[in-house]
Amino acid sequence: MHFEAKPMPRKSLPTVGSEEWNEFLKSFIRQGFAHVRQGQRVSKKPRSLRGEPMECGVVPSDSQGRLSSAGWHTRTSRHQRPFEEFSQGLYDDHTKNEREYIEDLKEVECLETFQSNVQIWNNRYRFTWPTANRDFIVIVFRVALPPHPEPFSEAHEELTMGMAPWLPESVASSKPQANELKSFMVLSQPVSGAEVPKYLRSYYSSIEAVRQLPDSELEWLYV
Repeated sequence: MHFEAKPMPRKSLPTVGSEEWNEFLKSFIRQGFAHVRQGQRVSKKPRSLRGEPMECGVVPSDSQGRLSSAGWHTRTSRHQRPFEEFSQGLYDDHTKNEREYIEDLKEVECLETFQSNVQIWNNRYRFTWPTANRDFIVIVFRVALPPHPEPFSEAHEELTMGMAPWLPESVASSKPQANELKSFMVLSQPVSGAEVPKYLRSYYSSIEAVRQLPDSELEWLYV
């Protein structure tokens, strides 16, 4: 699987619980880690959104064809909030909660649930004229990562692969030990689906990565 703003056929998804399904999710996570590290390294410029400071940058695309010119846009912000509070808003009920902070997102519908943290959603945006209303069908994969002193590092990635936190029986989100920090990722990839009347089908891929920092702040990276 190549993580990009191009819909993958729904019929190409493996059977839940199979070894192919496990490999599919592992590939998802590995690419998520790679994009997060790219987003951390890229040169950024200070910006502001609703009065909140952040840093923004662009990672060049590694896709072929039309998407070769569509880079990954990054946004990084820091927050003085408890991890659990941020997790409730951005991890738990992720797609439903997006309506609270994305003004143009008016409707969300869960089309299919594979397991509690892997679902297909239809998100419908309404814009003012002359911009057409748009909808997106994405498979959303949420994963609570094992605590680690350096979240999203290569060492953290290998620990994650060994603990397999995407499996329902995983205990990867256990209580952190001294100097270990919590983190999670939310990955979205477009998939094919039936057209919705009066909406223009559009596509995006994204990775949202949240981690605790040693100074008690949180970092939210959106790619």
